[in-house]
Amino acid sequence: MSAIPLESFLSGNQSSNLITILSPDSVGMELSALGYGSTTFSTYNAVATLTYLYPIKINKSFTVAEVALLNGTTTAGNFDIGIYTVSGTTATRVASIGSATTQSGTSSWQLAALSASYTFVPGIYFIAICFSSASAGFYGLGLTTGQNAAIGMLSCSNTTIPLPSTLTVGGALASMPTNFPIYGLTQDASLA
Repeated sequence: MSAIPLESFLSGNQSSNLITILSPDSVGMELSALGYGSTTFSTYNAVATLTYLYPIKINKSFTVAEVALLNGTTTAGNFDIGIYTVSGTTATRVASIGSATTQSGTSSWQLAALSASYTFVPGIYFIAICFSSASAGFYGLGLTTGQNAAIGMLSCSNTTIPLPSTLTVGGALASMPTNFPIYGLTQDASLA
C-alpha cells in the first residue's frame, strides 16, 4: 500500500458505514484547518501501553458493531479499541473490543467486533486505542504535540490491554505521542 491521501477519509460521516477519526465528525476538519488537507499518510510504530483518545461528535443515534484499524507495513502484538465518555479527567468506557486482539494483515484495514454493539446518542465521545507492542505498525499522520492538543487529543500512559473501564486523562502535553493512528467505527462487518 502506498501513501494514502487524507482527502479519502474526509468524506466519511454518520451517513456512511465507516467513521474514522479523520471524518468531519471527529478531527478531520481541524486537520484540514491545520493544513493537512493534501497530506499523505506514512507508517508509524505505536507507543506501547499509551492510550490514544480522539474526540468524535455524534449528531444522531446510530449503532456500531465493529471497529477498524488501518495497519501499517508491520504488525506485532495486540490492540484494543474502545469508546469512552469524558467528564473532567475521568474517561469512562461505554464499549470496546473487550479483549486483546492480535494485530494482523499488513497495509490493510483490520476489523474487530465490539464485545457488544453500542448505540450512540448525540454527544461527544472519544475513540481510544492502545497497543501492547512498540513494534505494532499503523498508517497515520505525524503531528506535533501542540497539534495533537489543538485537535482535542487526550492520552493516558501505562494502560494495559484490554482497555480498563475508566482512565485518568490529561496531564503534561509532553506525554502526548507525535503520531496519529487511523482507526474508527463501522456499523457492520464491512467498510463499504
